[in-house]
Amino acid sequence: MGSPGITGWYREGVLKRALGAALGLGALGYVLASGWWRCPTAAAFHFPCPGCGLTRATLAALRGDFHEAWHLHPLAFVASPLFAVLLGLPLVRYVLGVSRVTDVERRLDRALVGLLLLTTAAMLALWVARWFGALGGPVAI
Repeated sequence: MGSPGITGWYREGVLKRALGAALGLGALGYVLASGWWRCPTAAAFHFPCPGCGLTRATLAALRGDFHEAWHLHPLAFVASPLFAVLLGLPLVRYVLGVSRVTDVERRLDRALVGLLLLTTAAMLALWVARWFGALGGPVAI
């Protein structure tokens, strides 16, 4: 069975959903890369939350500055790809118009959520350790 071609994808709504997803991701990328977004916890309470530095660390890693990324948030190398996959899989399913999830996909989703919970626990442990001076202390906000 061959590809439906551009007109087939258009009729199925794939191109419209892909364009909407691309615009949304582009807007999100712009906001994150511009530095306009600030951590709500840091803004409200004037101290870093467990995820503070994660966005800056991810952007540093994407620029190839791994030392800076490690300094800002050591778990960025685990958390950022995991978040990307957890957000990306449903987005791909939406764009392709997949309404039913197979058992394999359901098990994969559960495993990814389990990894997310472990990563969250590690982020909390890192946050506490940094308050006691580990890895240079709390990240600057």
